[in-house]
Amino acid sequence: MASITEHCADCRRELGEDFRHVHEWMDAFYKTLGRKHRSVRHHSGGVEQVRKLWGDRAAQAAEIHILKDCGVVPSEQDVKMATLSWAKAVKKIKDTGRIRQEHP
Repeated sequence: MASITEHCADCRRELGEDFRHVHEWMDAFYKTLGRKHRSVRHHSGGVEQVRKLWGDRAAQAAEIHILKDCGVVPSEQDVKMATLSWAKAVKKIKDTGRIRQEHP
């Protein structure tokens, strides 16, 4: 998992600003859920929540964040329907080709 500093540097390089508030929001549940925090916002639904809160460029920052942490941006439905651990769900999504591997 990348640090907030790494996420900010990625966005600064790709988008011209760090979007620290987005990265803090994305990882807000880490202290209570550990690695499972990703099931809360590290999916397409989380990206759309960011878009509603802060706009399209912030949504791009959220996608960059998720791609760095997970390698894919799964749909919210894929994460909700997973009966396995979240990491196994991501692997299943990769294996079935239902992924978004690059951001716009």
